[in-house]
Amino acid sequence: MLRSPILRRALATVALLGGALVLPIGASDVASALVRFRSDVTASTALRVSSSVLRIDPQPGSTTGAILVGTVDYRAAARTRADGEVVLTVEAQSDVPALDGPGGGREAVIEFAGIGDGARGGVLRRAVPQVAGRWIGSGVRSGQLVFRLRGDAGAAGAVVPLRFVISLP
Repeated sequence: MLRSPILRRALATVALLGGALVLPIGASDVASALVRFRSDVTASTALRVSSSVLRIDPQPGSTTGAILVGTVDYRAAARTRADGEVVLTVEAQSDVPALDGPGGGREAVIEFAGIGDGARGGVLRRAVPQVAGRWIGSGVRSGQLVFRLRGDAGAAGAVVPLRFVISLP
């Protein structure tokens, strides 16, 4: 009688292998099976931005041209179906017209231009998302948004918080 479990396993393995080696193998001994596999991948997004605030320096006097007020680099990643749309939006979280200078007759407007694959330009509006990028399908997109102020910035300057959203409509 074998008391050691290791010895019993070793003898059982040898007996099994020895028996398998002497069995004749023919073409009729091959088995096959059809395995169906289905995977549901959920849609997901990720977004990184270099800044979520535009700082507008005080501008003495009236300006006639556009003033560069900032750039925001972004990295947008999405997992969606092959023909799924991916949209990046930006919106101002404060009133842009509040930047009017004293006695300034022109309303201050912040425009943005997109640089990169699928990036777009537009005009910032408070609480109204503006499309800053649009793509089809999954992947990672990187780009830059360049913001310029047109109109009077005022002697005090301003800070304009931004909200960026990536969505799969």
